[in-house]
Amino acid sequence: TGTYAVAMPTCCDCGEDVPKAGFAKKQLRKAADRRRCKSCAEALAAEEVATAIAALRKVAVGAPAGNSNANNTGNEDADDSCPICFMKLPLQPSDVVHNSCCGKVCCLSCLTQMAKKNPKAFGRACFFCKTPPAPPGRPRLLRLQKRADEYNDPHALTTLAFWHATGREVRKDEKKAMEYLERGADLGHPHAMMLLGTHCRGGRGPTPVPQDYDRARRLFLDAAEKGYVNARYELGDMEVELGNTAEARDHLLLAAGGGHDGALGQLTHAFRSTEGFVTKEELANAMRDHRDAMEELDDEMRKKNLRVMDFMHSHMKGMLEMK
Repeated sequence: TGTYAVAMPTCCDCGEDVPKAGFAKKQLRKAADRRRCKSCAEALAAEEVATAIAALRKVAVGAPAGNSNANNTGNEDADDSCPICFMKLPLQPSDVVHNSCCGKVCCLSCLTQMAKKNPKAFGRACFFCKTPPAPPGRPRLLRLQKRADEYNDPHALTTLAFWHATGREVRKDEKKAMEYLERGADLGHPHAMMLLGTHCRGGRGPTPVPQDYDRARRLFLDAAEKGYVNARYELGDMEVELGNTAEARDHLLLAAGGGHDGALGQLTHAFRSTEGFVTKEELANAMRDHRDAMEELDDEMRKKNLRVMDFMHSHMKGMLEMK
């Protein structure tokens, strides 16, 4: 009788051929360049936890952590990480909270968990600069305008653009809203760039903007390169509208791989319709990448919960002692 060789998956970190029993189920479903065996996955998780603990200790003793939103305090050397969970900030404006007192930007989910665990300390003062919150109305507006004028804070500029466009907290002023939106886009705020690109694409907005597909494409692409999946989807949708199916397919595949439901739905529709610019294999890969992105998001949320608890333990005692 002959012998048969059984192909074993390869770990992308150690490069060893490991039996399937040595991989977690979700790792086996990933692409070969992202598949890690159990030992490598555990080592990577332990390294991430050690990095988070070291950063928490720096914050606890008052030293600046590596991800402290330095650009929002006038420093150009900054990143886009939450100073509480030390993970990348959500790109949706509704999922982040901008502190107009010190300019720190945090995940909304982090503050929500902290408010649930200890509602007495939440809302009494900023967790970072200990400044009491500004009352609604003109005091809050003045604090936000100070951030925008003195520090060129892109989050403050984008928030002011939204307030003036919708009439929230201030009198509705569409011309001023577009001015703030232009400034926020020039400073590289991804949501401001996407909104301005949408206005350029459709020739619409609070103040009518001339239709300019080339400028819209540049704005969408710049926002997408910053990781804004919605901008990548808008870029693909615009290319479909213009008839550039090859470019549209590439952008929609990237957006679907980033977890965008609309991009996956549009790819599925294109495969089933007569347009036919997506093959069956490409659609299957997009569905797999979309599922992996959703699973990674669940893992990040579990890690976030643990890091938020550590942050609360190191900061809540001082907040409760405030009078």
